[in-house]
Amino acid sequence: MPNLLSEANYLLSTIYAKFLSSLFLEVEIQTPVETANDILHNNKSLVRFGDGELEWLDENHVANFQVGNKDLANDLRTIIQRKEDKLLIGVPNAIVQQSNLSLTEKKWWRKWLARNVMNIRLYVNHGSFASTNFSRPYIMYKYHEYSDDVFQIIKKIFNKKEIVIIEGDQTRFGVGNDILNGAQNVQRIICPSRNAYSKKKEILNFVRTSISNSSDTLVLLSLGPTATVLGSILFDDGFQVIDIGHADLEYEWFCRQDEVKTNLKYKGVNEVDGGYVVEDLPNHIKEKYESEIIKVI
Repeated sequence: MPNLLSEANYLLSTIYAKFLSSLFLEVEIQTPVETANDILHNNKSLVRFGDGELEWLDENHVANFQVGNKDLANDLRTIIQRKEDKLLIGVPNAIVQQSNLSLTEKKWWRKWLARNVMNIRLYVNHGSFASTNFSRPYIMYKYHEYSDDVFQIIKKIFNKKEIVIIEGDQTRFGVGNDILNGAQNVQRIICPSRNAYSKKKEILNFVRTSISNSSDTLVLLSLGPTATVLGSILFDDGFQVIDIGHADLEYEWFCRQDEVKTNLKYKGVNEVDGGYVVEDLPNHIKEKYESEIIKVI
């Protein structure tokens, strides 16, 4: 009997998920590979609205690393409605398709969509969007045939670039792996991991006064919803920007062939219990990482 109930509940949830997804029939979302290639071949910028950013459209939303407020919500509401050829606006593929997800992720997204669908439809109801899964091409999927393709394209995007990373103090993007190996140079601006939005003006002021913008400059942002906001503003300032999100964590899990999200002892993982407890970097890695830091905010 429990198995029959479980199967019945799963069938009902599948039917309901298809109904919810049908509400987004006028929404087209690129695949992660398409978004990666669009950035690579057309020098586009990307800001992302993952599940968190879509919830922060509500000024009352609170998460473990950012408290929502009216200013943040207004910024995000403005950005998600931007329509410019060189600025990609990313949303989750799971809004319209969950069949290719792992069972755990499928259940999570169906519950999330049921809870948030009416608010999302205020802003994501028609038109074309990029894929937020450009930065999450591995752990959530049932099959991983395109994961390596996306990571290889990301490496090509970074190749020979003067990279400026705006990240949280526990992010350590690319530290200890080879995802940034092709970059010409790497500089880091270290920001608070929690409530970074309160430092928006300070971060922008430093970038505008201290970072030269050449054709080879690429700004990577990994800073929750603040990255979405900063990315939009810096794009208007003339920078190529990529809201790169969890791509480094995904790459770590991909290289280890992990099947679920796991702690990484040298990097913060906000989606795993105990993920904010990180160890000091080994000296031979720490020296290079600290040499790349040009500002701590």
